[in-house]
Amino acid sequence: MNKNIVKLVALFNAYCDKNAHIVDDECFYSNLLETLANHKMFGIASYLLQKGLMQNAPSRIYDVIFCSAEREKIKHKEYTTLCSEISTSLSQYGVPHVVRKGPTLGFLYKEAWHRGFNDLDFLINTSDRAQVLDFLKKNDYNIGIYNTRLETGIAPNRETLIQYRLNPDHLPHYYIKRDHTITRGFNVDFAFQLGWHNDEIKIKNEEVFQDAVSRDGIASMSDNWLFVDSILHLYREMFFYGLAKAGPIKFISIIDILLLQDRVDFVSRPATKEIIDIVTSFVNFTFGRSNKVDQKLLTGILVNGQWQNLAVSIYDRMSILTDQHYRDNFNLA
Repeated sequence: MNKNIVKLVALFNAYCDKNAHIVDDECFYSNLLETLANHKMFGIASYLLQKGLMQNAPSRIYDVIFCSAEREKIKHKEYTTLCSEISTSLSQYGVPHVVRKGPTLGFLYKEAWHRGFNDLDFLINTSDRAQVLDFLKKNDYNIGIYNTRLETGIAPNRETLIQYRLNPDHLPHYYIKRDHTITRGFNVDFAFQLGWHNDEIKIKNEEVFQDAVSRDGIASMSDNWLFVDSILHLYREMFFYGLAKAGPIKFISIIDILLLQDRVDFVSRPATKEIIDIVTSFVNFTFGRSNKVDQKLLTGILVNGQWQNLAVSIYDRMSILTDQHYRDNFNLA
């Protein structure tokens, strides 16, 4: 396993177990800031610093982790406020929905903001598409993705818009600017199903809506559906060629599944059992709960539904620090 991923495993083990020990020598702090940023783990790292479990941290790294974590804390609060506003508005429109991923997973962590995220994801019915688009238009949402570094929204190109039409899993991404906030711009996504276009999973949204629970006033999935949704999301990003090529999976997503699998009592249906088994075997291998894993999960990718090998393993891809370097190394074996 790549040394940067070994560091993240060590950090999370220490986060969960006060008796765990971090060997934080000089080598440990090499590339640590970039790795924490790429994998949304500043909250976890700041907790460990506060508990004195990273005693050898250089002052510059100490300061950057704490400053970044404070911003994450503010961003979490601002995003959660917006999430509640959107959820209330959708209810007023009579649109059944639940919030997915990021803000609904915070309850798994010691503090909710330790679970970093960069957008809001909602599950809605395809039949409510027009009402949701009306809400977005009336409330000054723009089509595209807000770029924090550039402090501006980036509209999708023609190719991307065509892809949305050909694979109608969800609406195009939208964002809203709020200049009075620290976060400045907020990204939102509305999906029509937990799976993907033309899949064989066939999970009905009504099943998910029926089991919805409230977490901090937000309509959220039950633990079981959060587990399934997190599994499907990670599976897509690990193995679907187009998504995997866009960027590596986030370590925080692996942590989500590790924490959820100990809470759920989910009986897999045939269409999801293989996917759940694949992803959980990878997660358990990553954290040392299993000492073996199918090699195709470490180097494999699905191209037009067929397994092919990549030249670089998934752990090595996760440790790449720049987008350009990642693209340069994403090649079939």
